[in-house]
Amino acid sequence: MGKMSELDLTLKELRESATKIISLVDDLHSLFSSKPTEDESPKEEKKKLTLEEVRTLLAAKSRDGYTAEVKALLKSFGANKLSEVKEEDYEDLYLQAEVIGDGESN
Repeated sequence: MGKMSELDLTLKELRESATKIISLVDDLHSLFSSKPTEDESPKEEKKKLTLEEVRTLLAAKSRDGYTAEVKALLKSFGANKLSEVKEEDYEDLYLQAEVIGDGESN
């Protein structure tokens, strides 16, 4: 084997070793680091809607003349009044209430 071929092979092995060492250092850093890395950052928890936020929207829709639609929407969630709606349904209720009156001209 010629000197250039040996040098080429040695450089290739050195490059592969360096890549493995860098990967190992990154793994050790993330394992022992108290600060999460970019890839490990905690997912932002989605803010839950409150009863007051939903009530504010429904009241606004009622004031805008959509009281019947608001009542029908509450009924679709098995409730006669907002306080009877399950907390886990607030987001769906809010999203559906937001579109009440959209596309209609008063």
